Amino acid sequence: MKFNYLHLLFFVVLFWSIPVSSQFILDAPNTRDESNYRWYEASDLSTVLGTDSFYEVTQPGVYFATYDGTLCGSNATGYFIVTDCNDPENQVILDITENINEVTTINWNDPSLSGSEPTVTATQTVERYVATITRADNPTVLPSFTVVCIASLNSNIDSDNDGIVNLFEDLDLDGDNDPATNPTDKDNDGIPDYLDIDSDNDGIPDNVEAQNVADYVAPSGIDANNNGLDDAYENNGNLGLVPIDTDGDGIPDYVDDDSDNDTVPDNIEGHDFNQDGVADVSFSGNDTDGDGLNDGFEGNEVNDNDVNDDIDDPQSSLPDTDGDGIPDFRDLDDDGDGINTPDEDIDNNGDPTNDDSDNDGRPDYLDPNGPVFTDPNFEDITIICGDPIPPITDLGDVGGCTPPLVEFSEEIQMVDGSDDYNIERIWMVSDSCGNTANFTQTIFVLQQQLAEIQIEICIEDSPVDLLDYLPESFDPSDTFTLFQEGTQLNGSTFDPTVHGIGDYTISYTSSVDTCRYEVDFIVTVDQDCADCGIVSLEVSKAVTANNDGVNDLFEIRNNELCDYTFNVMIFNRWGNKVFESQNYQNDWGGSSPDNAVFKSDSLPTGTYYYIVSINEQPNFEPLNGFIYLSVD
Repeated sequence: MKFNYLHLLFFVVLFWSIPVSSQFILDAPNTRDESNYRWYEASDLSTVLGTDSFYEVTQPGVYFATYDGTLCGSNATGYFIVTDCNDPENQVILDITENINEVTTINWNDPSLSGSEPTVTATQTVERYVATITRADNPTVLPSFTVVCIASLNSNIDSDNDGIVNLFEDLDLDGDNDPATNPTDKDNDGIPDYLDIDSDNDGIPDNVEAQNVADYVAPSGIDANNNGLDDAYENNGNLGLVPIDTDGDGIPDYVDDDSDNDTVPDNIEGHDFNQDGVADVSFSGNDTDGDGLNDGFEGNEVNDNDVNDDIDDPQSSLPDTDGDGIPDFRDLDDDGDGINTPDEDIDNNGDPTNDDSDNDGRPDYLDPNGPVFTDPNFEDITIICGDPIPPITDLGDVGGCTPPLVEFSEEIQMVDGSDDYNIERIWMVSDSCGNTANFTQTIFVLQQQLAEIQIEICIEDSPVDLLDYLPESFDPSDTFTLFQEGTQLNGSTFDPTVHGIGDYTISYTSSVDTCRYEVDFIVTVDQDCADCGIVSLEVSKAVTANNDGVNDLFEIRNNELCDYTFNVMIFNRWGNKVFESQNYQNDWGGSSPDNAVFKSDSLPTGTYYYIVSINEQPNFEPLNGFIYLSVD
């Protein structure tokens, strides 16, 4: 066979093989992008053989891949030359003559090769040949040739019919390309993985564990090309299932005893339908049909040759405690309570199946209604500022799966637009199950109500010190506020003798720590101590209306302490009323009002008669007598 370079560019393609039944897998370098390759055989560039990052070779030919993705790649080349080991034509000529114009030297990575058309023999051992040409002292590495031969063709590439090709299921640790010698046997049951439909012995068939349950494809039972792989898993040149690795530990689920790495093994989670932490079926130790699936997991028919054990719909057939569409053996939080299964291992012994905090028969990791905290329902408290702050309430037994870790805090929150405030007490609790809760109690602290202190004092009494009336809770060093004009204080002393009869309001405000105290003193000045009898009053005997400031007006004197009002009537000698006032203001100087007998501005000189009644004392005898009026 003579091979010349094709005149085209494509991305770097590396070669690796795990030969099983004389088959090879070509693997592209960028396995992060699994679906943007195009594999070709050089004799037919119009047919795309596959689009995955790998391609399984079962026929002789020259293979390469181009990359259509967006992830990193480079424009290097490599060709894979596969021959039939039994074909006399398995001699391969590596022809690089079209690429060596004016070449000074040619160097091959194999020192036994020389020239531009060396001949090599394809064997079952993978060989890679690279030529470096030097022109004008500038070396150039040409695309590589990878050469291998296949000993037999069209062999069974999926011996156990689980959809996972033998190349994945046997590691070929002995390097002889034969899975029958030193085969991989993950569960050590004596049945090699490539013949075992339950390679990890967890009772979940490999065909099921290799696939996403939501997109599960059951075997079709059809193998049109007789390569041993069910046609359901052979599409567009892509051969076999790419097994899922749920926990990303590098071990596919079908050979992983704990697919979700939640410390509960798959042989429990795949078979615990009553959520008691124990598989509903038991390992029997027998395998009647020899397919690698233990009879304990086979169901009623133990010799059924059924590669998926009738699990045609894993999403509904496998336990899914929280009903989220993810079976428990792949669900890190089986009960959907927001606490991952490993965190519900209360005794930290590595086995969540024996932790049942509420003793209801369901372990915590399968019990979304497991032991939680119970609100103690603290009562809020209202106090008056200055009263003792209530002691911190004992939390008591609030449940949880273990005695809780408690963090207590207390903060003061002011009330907008007020001097009132709240004391907010918070208990933050958590337990080893991951339960958390916050319990609160509010103490409403109200400021003191405005106090009123009534003080009655006689106008002739001695001054009083208002601080003597101040409640004990008040700070005596604050200040007074006077609301009424004419009110006087000498420091904190109120002197009634400088005030008239009446009520006087004086405010006092005090602040002590966070408490505000306000009091209004209502000081009532009365005349109870004064002599307010009728005989104490003195009435003018004469009025000389000459504006000399002496006796110009008719006056009722000695009324300052009594604050009486008077009804005054004045008559002439003929008994005619010449003046009257219901609220006399000591302002008559001999004038004659319009209703008097005399209409002149002033009355004539002469003797007149007066009658004075006290409005506030109707039972008192009126004052009466004669008054002389001189208007000259």
